[in-house]
Amino acid sequence: MANYNACKLFYFGPEEPDLQENADINLQWIPLVHISPIENSGKEILDAIEKCDYIIFTSPRGVRITKELFYKQGLLSSILNSLSEKSIIVIGGSTGKAVENEFYIKPCCLPIEWDSWGLGDLLCEIHPRCSLLLRARQASSILEEKLKDCNIHYRKVALYDVIPMNKVRGIVIPKGSPIILSSSLIARIFIEYYGCPNDSPLIALGRTTLKTINNMCSSVTVYIPSRPLLEEAIILARNIACNAREKIKDKNKLL
Repeated sequence: MANYNACKLFYFGPEEPDLQENADINLQWIPLVHISPIENSGKEILDAIEKCDYIIFTSPRGVRITKELFYKQGLLSSILNSLSEKSIIVIGGSTGKAVENEFYIKPCCLPIEWDSWGLGDLLCEIHPRCSLLLRARQASSILEEKLKDCNIHYRKVALYDVIPMNKVRGIVIPKGSPIILSSSLIARIFIEYYGCPNDSPLIALGRTTLKTINNMCSSVTVYIPSRPLLEEAIILARNIACNAREKIKDKNKLL
């Protein structure tokens, strides 16, 4: 049961987070988009995978959708065999765990920085013959621009669409409650609907999300965790909220 005396946080992401209950956290998930797998992407992957020596996953969601697509088509063994012959690079530990759990393959390496910039730097250093990018159709172009600058050949297969909802749930966010935005697309949708949240701490997951917020709300202070993980964003948000609450208590004692 949620503790409503706890620090209340608002998370805007594509999926409800699977987190263990914490008595110090009252996390409210608010969806702004829904995920729609692209059914013909399985065929595109099979056509492209033999031409590339590195396979790139940027999220656990992409790993799960890839497996589901091939499972539905009765081609799971084919993709498992193909992936086992390739080098796999992922962004983040959770994506690496998803690859191990779903495909029984250990990724060869992770970038130091768990984002498109860090992945781009790693691929420019390795300089593969061809990289196959498996990600959302609406994914940031930062990685692709980086690969072009390094003259690295790549193929991209869109696994799924991230589609804004027609109706956004009208949730009132109390003044001072921390807000966590999980991607640049969600940040844009949030700001278009709610406006710039000048009265609440804003936490961005990743540098692309931070860049979007800064471009749209230049006057808003944005916090970013050391790594783009929801768990670390929650810790940061909780600390900000609880510190603010303690300052209010201290101020009231002086009155």
